[in-house]
Amino acid sequence: MKKLYKIFLPILIVIPVFYITAFYFFQEKLIFKAVKLQHEHVYNYNVPFKELFLTPEPGVEINALHFQAKDPKGMVVYYHGQGGNLANRWDKVSRKFTDAGYDFFIMDYRTFGKSTGVLSEKALLDDASYIYKYCMQFFEEKDLIVYGCSLGTGIASFIGATYQPKKVILESPYFSMVQLAQHTASYLPKAVIPLILKYHLRSDLWIEQISSSLLILHGTADKTIPYHMGKKLYEKSSQLPGNVVLTTLEAADHDEIASHPHTLQSLETHLLD
Repeated sequence: MKKLYKIFLPILIVIPVFYITAFYFFQEKLIFKAVKLQHEHVYNYNVPFKELFLTPEPGVEINALHFQAKDPKGMVVYYHGQGGNLANRWDKVSRKFTDAGYDFFIMDYRTFGKSTGVLSEKALLDDASYIYKYCMQFFEEKDLIVYGCSLGTGIASFIGATYQPKKVILESPYFSMVQLAQHTASYLPKAVIPLILKYHLRSDLWIEQISSSLLILHGTADKTIPYHMGKKLYEKSSQLPGNVVLTTLEAADHDEIASHPHTLQSLETHLLD
């Protein structure tokens, strides 16, 4: 028995240490599914748009696209999810907003597409602030709508808490990146996650500081970010001074939310008022 104990005890110690170490060093690859683009890549969208390269700090370039509405009444500042880049279907997404009279502005995070620089939580939030303030050159803040999708909902929550846009829209939000990591990396002890996670993205704290109108869109069949996380954010924000709405999309999975009829109806209502 003692021999078995001596054999298995090191194994029981080594395996958790291995998983914890692997998660710590490879977490960016788990959280971000960045796809690079050549700097010379030409975006092929059959709608009016401009490509920009912005420099939030020396040595860093943020690639962005500005889709233009006819006679715009404001702008949607959009923070996208964990994958892809600006070459992915953004003409179709932008039309939902440009058809409603809003310009549409989207950036690629560092290491995504043509954007350069080193990723960190601070860099994400600093770049998001830089982009938001850049957009304030075109429209007054009361005419800006902040939209976050999936990973971008934490960033959008931070912007909504830091500034005073007209509205904040969160599509498939997580309560915090800590809780989402505890859910997805269930092979790790929950208590360890906050200690090794580099990206906490505390939507649960920022949501309490948002004074703008808030719309949360979430599907009950979301397997990527569980519906209960969006509902918890709604419950935490229901006492905020602005108008707060939760649109529950029955049986909708993560990738079905954007095209869901109730999403389009809800967006139309919030973009027109």
